[in-house]
Parts: sequence; structure tokens; C-alpha cells
Amino acid sequence: MNQIEKIIDIATWNRKEHFEHFSAFDDPFFGVTVHVDCTRSYQEAKDKGVSFSLLLLHRIITAASKVEEFRYRIEGDKVVCIDKPLYHYRLRNGSICRTNIRPEAFDAVDGLADRYRFYVENHADRAVIDAAYAACWRRYLFLCAKVRQSPTPELVKAISKEQFLMQGLIGYLPNCRNMKMTEKLSAARWSMMSAQSLCPIK
Repeated sequence: MNQIEKIIDIATWNRKEHFEHFSAFDDPFFGVTVHVDCTRSYQEAKDKGVSFSLLLLHRIITAASKVEEFRYRIEGDKVVCIDKPLYHYRLRNGSICRTNIRPEAFDAVDGLADRYRFYVENHADRAVIDAAYAACWRRYLFLCAKVRQSPTPELVKAISKEQFLMQGLIGYLPNCRNMKMTEKLSAARWSMMSAQSLCPIK
């Protein structure tokens, strides 16, 4: 159970008006999206053979917990600050955090490819096209890396099938400004080389 570090005096709290306004909402939360370089954490997860998603989740919560305001909680009619948040994360069946995936996971790549083509056909801004293109390749490469950890005939076949789609997109690869050179090289490799050689079944 979380231990209460202190109780916030709402009457003198400089966030009193904000609290009284937003706490009346059914869903008084908002999200923030930022760019974070997770290269080192990704490499560590890869080296240790652990879930990158779970490692990242743990580090995000650890970092957020160092900010006092992120440790505020509503307990009844009080606002309290907890000293150390406790959290529990359960992997459900089919979670993308699990190593074993199904061939259907590549449907997400198809959807991202459709979005990229939609932006191109409708003459979207270059930045939007580049972002959609990079997202498609990153999802594809992520899934390929997952398959390589535990390859099965069905998953290798799914990569082979998906390679036809990715080969159709590779022409724009040199022009995409949202991908690093290492990503482009991986994209070329995973789209042109045979899936059987990239993911040998032991």
C-alpha cells in the first residue's frame, strides 16, 4: 500500500482553483506526447533479453515519481502526496509486450502503409508523409525483431508475405527525413533478404 508522505492543505494550495475546477470532471486527466531518445534503454533490453516495453514503463514511472506533483493522489476529500508509488503491471494474453506474437500482428503494418499512401495521394505536407512512412517501417522492423527472437514457420511466412508490401514502399526510403541511416539500412535488409535467412528456425 502507498504510504502518505503529507496531506496537501487545499485552502492555501496554489493549485486550489485548478483542483476544484478539474476534480469535478468525470475524467479529469490529459495526456502529453514528447520525443524521447530511448536508444540506450532499447539496447539494454536487447542485450538482457527483456521486454523493452516493460523496461521503458518502469523507467518512465521511476522518472515521473521524482517530481513531487506527480505523486499527488486524491484520497476521499483530501489531496495527499505519497512517498513512493507502488504499481502493478500484468501482461494480458496477446499483449504487444510479450515476445510471442501472432501473424495477425502484421496487420498493423498494413494499416500504417495504407495511411502513408493516403497522405501521398492527398498531397499532405512532406513532414506528415515522412512521419507516416517512418511509422510504418518502424512497426515492421519491430515485429521482425520480435519474430527473430522466437521464429516459427507461421511467423517467418508472415514476414515473407509482408516483404512484398514493404518492397513496394522502398522507393521513398532514401528521401524520408524521419529515419536514421541505420533504420534505412535495416529497412532495406529486412525487405530484400529472404525471411528464412533473416529468421532461421532452430
